[in-house]
Amino acid sequence: MARWSAFGILPAVCVAAMVSGQGALATEAAEGRLSIELNRVSAAKGACRASFVFTNKMNVAVEALSIETVLFNKEGSVERFLVLKSRPLSPKKIRVQQYDIRGLKCEALGRVLLNDVKSCKVGTLTPEACLDRIEPSSRAGVPFISTMAASN
Repeated sequence: MARWSAFGILPAVCVAAMVSGQGALATEAAEGRLSIELNRVSAAKGACRASFVFTNKMNVAVEALSIETVLFNKEGSVERFLVLKSRPLSPKKIRVQQYDIRGLKCEALGRVLLNDVKSCKVGTLTPEACLDRIEPSSRAGVPFISTMAASN
């Protein structure tokens, strides 16, 4: 009959607790959403300033996020690609960030496409899983859509 020492069973219990804790974090992240709203576009010294509202509806922090967007003009042609990097965002928090897009007139902007997630540090999510969690929207008069919405 084998005897368990406190030193033998304690590490096993700690490992089990850590694994189950990581599973809980992954579940929380997988169940949550990250809302990104194009809130406003306005002219700003040779640039179009785009204001985005990031709302973390997840129970884990967004430590880092870089999204690739495609800007289309009113005729539907690609104007340019633009990578937006967000600052860290605590769980259940909202942050507004502004990006100046040099050489672009806001009135020429037709729509913005969320093309891809370049990097994602959100719990245990991969960039692909991050993309699935993002809910783009707009109240700026310029549609902000995802690759999912574009294919429908």
